[in-house]
Amino acid sequence: MNHAHTRFGLAKHQVIFTVAPVFSTLAVEVPASSKQTPPRNHTMKTSGSTMSKSILAHAALALAWWALSLEGVRADGPSSSGANIKFKYIHSWTNKQNLPGPRSDLTATPVEDLIVLAGGCDAPTQHYITTSWGGMYACPRITNNTLLYSPALDTYTPAPNMPRKRYRHAATSVGTKVYVLGGTNLAEEQLTHVDVFDASTRTWSTLASQPLAEATTDPAAFSIGTKIYFTGGYVLPNYITVNTTWMMDTANVGAGWTKVAPAPSQRGDHAAVAIHGKAYVFGGFTHLDNYAQALSTLESYDPTKDTWTTRASMSNVRGDKAGTVLHDRFQCIGGEQKTKEGVSVPLSDVEAYDPAMDRWIPEGHIPSKRFRFVAASHEDTIYIFGGQGYLVGTANTNTSYYPLVTTVEALLETKVTIDVSGAARRGDTGKRGALLVLSMLSAILLRQ
Repeated sequence: MNHAHTRFGLAKHQVIFTVAPVFSTLAVEVPASSKQTPPRNHTMKTSGSTMSKSILAHAALALAWWALSLEGVRADGPSSSGANIKFKYIHSWTNKQNLPGPRSDLTATPVEDLIVLAGGCDAPTQHYITTSWGGMYACPRITNNTLLYSPALDTYTPAPNMPRKRYRHAATSVGTKVYVLGGTNLAEEQLTHVDVFDASTRTWSTLASQPLAEATTDPAAFSIGTKIYFTGGYVLPNYITVNTTWMMDTANVGAGWTKVAPAPSQRGDHAAVAIHGKAYVFGGFTHLDNYAQALSTLESYDPTKDTWTTRASMSNVRGDKAGTVLHDRFQCIGGEQKTKEGVSVPLSDVEAYDPAMDRWIPEGHIPSKRFRFVAASHEDTIYIFGGQGYLVGTANTNTSYYPLVTTVEALLETKVTIDVSGAARRGDTGKRGALLVLSMLSAILLRQ
């Protein structure tokens, strides 16, 4: 039978009481010089008064134990720190210096004390155009412009232009270098060139000998150690989604690209991040349902095993969202869904994924009405840049458009440590003090 034990240290005695599910038994430990142990087979005679005291004492101890347990006190002391230490997160949004001009479908990559903003659509609007297969909202102008944003100064510094114009691409960093991968140009050509920005020298170069083995648009990229990964996206011109994943070790560029295990899902317009040696790929759209609705699924990649694992899905389906890592979690910010008519519906909510718990946690909304922006984190803050405002006009008509914006906002996240066990042990000080006195009194009664 399992019994629960608790100890209270007294000045000269240590009282130990053991509570069984129905009956309670008590042992009183006193210094060896005052212990009185009855001889073996000795029959103890107990007077009615002593018996009454004993019953009262046992009852008092049982009551004390029951009350203490209700207050959440651990009778056997604190458990491991991992079980007792929890965190809460406090958030606040602030406005930052706007971008010099409107921009969407760019990349934002933190490196050193900067955030590198590269490429994208820089036209004032994206209008609806009719195509041979239906229609779409298209960008009429893209850029190879590069900006260096300083979170400390809230300023933008122009850097040399990328070697080529591109948008709907991906980027990731290793050390001081940012690797720009995939995407397309205004001619809807898939770009195989890997352009590299070195933040230490403020220069661009191209890995001419190692182009992407399979270029896509709207892909995702991440880095683990010295290795960069490129996964998913759309194959043009038919926008077929793929799940192919490629890896290149930047410490051995000459070895080129290696195909690793494919992701479980075919998707484009998704996002990817890496935390503690594992990657997480989430959201997006797929051609398998004719892009009817965004995805909510999350899949993690372990490069040491070259395996993918399906994790808990987001609370919302979403594509074209932003994702970034902060405080050992990653945030999924905004995005879009589709109506039954195929019209994009922007999302403003934020949810964070905790890999240790495999759980998504809602964390409020962005202040502005926009989507198709990018995000990057620096220290305790997430920055979201540009994007597009909500639709103007009637959807899927030649007079409707999405306005591009210059808005930049920052989400400050404060991580607060909570010692759950300590809070529980403190409980109501007055009540616990009274219960301790009751326990001590019970021990005294039994010794008389």
